[in-house]
Order: sequence, then C-alpha cells, then structure tokens
Amino acid sequence: MRVKEFFEHVLSTILRDHPERAKALGGTVFFDISGDQGGTWFIDSTAQPPRLTKHADAVIDCTVRARDDDFQTMLDDPKAAVTLFQQGRIQVTGDVQIITRFHLLLA
Repeated sequence: MRVKEFFEHVLSTILRDHPERAKALGGTVFFDISGDQGGTWFIDSTAQPPRLTKHADAVIDCTVRARDDDFQTMLDDPKAAVTLFQQGRIQVTGDVQIITRFHLLLA
C-alpha cells in the first residue's frame, strides 16, 4: 500500500466505519508528507464523526512531517517508526502522546 492510498482510502475507511477508534487519538493530527506520494492530511478525532481532510481547519495538536519514502518504510514495517523518529527522518511536534496512540486507530 502506498502513502496516498493509505490516507485517501484505508484511513478514510477506518474513520468512516470505525469512528470509535478515532477517540483513542484524543486530538488532531496534521500530516505533512513530502515527495511524489506526499500531501497534507488532517485528522480531527474530536469531531463527530471523526474527519480526514486535506487541510487543517481546526487547532493542530500534533504535526507529523516526513518524506514519502520514510513514511512508506513505516507503513511497511511499523516497528521502524521509532528508529525513523530517532534519526530525525520522521519529525513530530506538538503533543507527541497523540501520535503514540496512532496504532490504536489501525488496530
């Protein structure tokens, strides 16, 4: 699965079909992914129902920035996220605790 497919199809389906999972995030997350598969996506887990949009239209609690190839590495191997973060290849600003709960959305 490619990065755009993840956001535009997989994640949007999860939010639509399993809105209760979004509550686990407990905030908003803005993804800023650069590269050919990149784009911007905003998850508002506090909205009813939870929303995924291309642009932030509410307060951003947590921002995630990465290149598409690094984000793809994380999608292919979720355990790589910590290493990518430690290497500065995935950058997180704001409330880092929100993104540590991101896996609950995908469970």
